[in-house]
Amino acid sequence: MNSSSDLWEKFVQLASSADGNVTFPSISIDPNGRTFLCKGLNGSPFFLIRISRSTEKPTFKLKHVLVSFDTRYLVDTPQFAGNDIFVRISCEDRSEELRKIFVHSVSAVLKSQSSRDPLELVNFLVELFRQRSVGHTKSLIGLWGELLYISASKDIGSAVLAWHSVPNQLRDFVYLDLAIEVKTTIASERLHNFRLEQISAAGKNDLLCSILLERSDLGESVFELAQRIDTRCPDEVRTIFWEKLLPEIENFDNSLEDVRFNYQNARESIRFFRLRRLARPVIESIGDGEIKRINFELLINSSVSEIDHVF
Repeated sequence: MNSSSDLWEKFVQLASSADGNVTFPSISIDPNGRTFLCKGLNGSPFFLIRISRSTEKPTFKLKHVLVSFDTRYLVDTPQFAGNDIFVRISCEDRSEELRKIFVHSVSAVLKSQSSRDPLELVNFLVELFRQRSVGHTKSLIGLWGELLYISASKDIGSAVLAWHSVPNQLRDFVYLDLAIEVKTTIASERLHNFRLEQISAAGKNDLLCSILLERSDLGESVFELAQRIDTRCPDEVRTIFWEKLLPEIENFDNSLEDVRFNYQNARESIRFFRLRRLARPVIESIGDGEIKRINFELLINSSVSEIDHVF
């Protein structure tokens, strides 16, 4: 079994394979010899999941993933050697960033869910990659900031479980006794965009986590932040993390590789503030019509009191 930290490097060194009924150079993912990572001729990764019977299901394609049933391959590894029927799940995107995410997310699922029936496992993976509408539109810097918060947390498992724990929830992180709203900016000051209800509906313990981002070609991408989290995630939480991240990834394409921020500077910039103490507009409901949403910018200057929050 291969750890997530070195699996991509092992995949890079893997020889490409011709398609068809041939022996595939592969990396065994589970000790039972049921799942394997292979490389196609174009360098794209794909997984083979050994099944015991024909399914008679048609091939179908998701946004970044192609799923083929009842494919027969000859595989030769220490864990399994033989000609058998497999389900092939392949990454259909040329972006290296998305290929890395594909390799790490699928391998995490295969390891943690290895006891499942193979077809149940395939269905579980399909649901992970099926494009779903999420209840908000997140910018890439917003996603980066939320992943930074998780990776910087002392208890990564709790942070992952708190992250978007309920669909369409107002807060980014909801714990038992407080909620955290993460805001990022590439401005030199703490200038953040809010919806009015993000402050007006705040509980007494709810906090703003403010992060200043600095673009850097040598900085970290969304995938590299995700890899940090994956490496430190408890086994029982790792699959949950990828379940929550993949729907967010579906909103972006190759920009995932291009947007990088300085990790250390961003981490050192993290500050916490009481949401209820932040200024917000006062709206008078005079006149016809109904006000549905108010968006505004708030500059948090040095006069605003910070909160010492251990996270």
